[in-house]
Amino acid sequence: MEPPFPGVGRPGPTPLITVLLAGKHTLLLDGLCRLLDEEDDIRVVATLDPSDQAPPVSPESVDVVVLSGDFDHLAEAAATSLRCPDSRARTVFADTSDASHRALEALGLGIAAYLPRRATPLELKSAVRAIATHSDRVIISIPRDGLRRIDNQRNNIQIPQLEIEILSMVAAALTNGQIANRLSVSEAVVKRHLRNVFRRLGAVSRLDAVNKAHEARILPAQRSEPAPLRHAPKRPSRRTHGPLVLTER
Repeated sequence: MEPPFPGVGRPGPTPLITVLLAGKHTLLLDGLCRLLDEEDDIRVVATLDPSDQAPPVSPESVDVVVLSGDFDHLAEAAATSLRCPDSRARTVFADTSDASHRALEALGLGIAAYLPRRATPLELKSAVRAIATHSDRVIISIPRDGLRRIDNQRNNIQIPQLEIEILSMVAAALTNGQIANRLSVSEAVVKRHLRNVFRRLGAVSRLDAVNKAHEARILPAQRSEPAPLRHAPKRPSRRTHGPLVLTER
């Protein structure tokens, strides 16, 4: 039986992907090396310490550079990857933090794949394979709320978490009094925070603030729910007392 997509599922030789590891801490590099060497199609051919003056000597070309996230600055990590003897190599940055805003900075520095601290081993291996076989592809693995924070950063919209929580209650049609009761604060405090939200979003009303927060992905996207069915009020039925009989007088 033919596979559903051409070229998918057909047996064939798997090309070997050669990897250079770079980082400051030996333990991290050893862990990454053991993890990647588990795969038949991936082989670590050299390691690079950024404190070394000479580039690593490798008898083979390098397809992918994997940077461990122990660099103080992404620019330092990117500069280290440039010391790879193979200029065609593409770079994966395996961060040791969950700072999603670093993803855009990484891509701006020419890094092809960004993985946060909580990325799984499978994600790392998949990223190595993806950028090795597709030279025009970039990989970002971040949670959905991290993407929202990136959008806010690009739009220079910074709203404290408490005010986002208040805005979400406004979106749920709660009054200032109800919000104050839930947060155990006064209504004056709620009003002050809402004024701050209006100023940051450039909103002129509660509805405008909620709509702009959805557009900026500060609040989750609105779910379209079907409107509840509205039944017409029942009219009182007319009771009949048998057939109507017309008589002549």
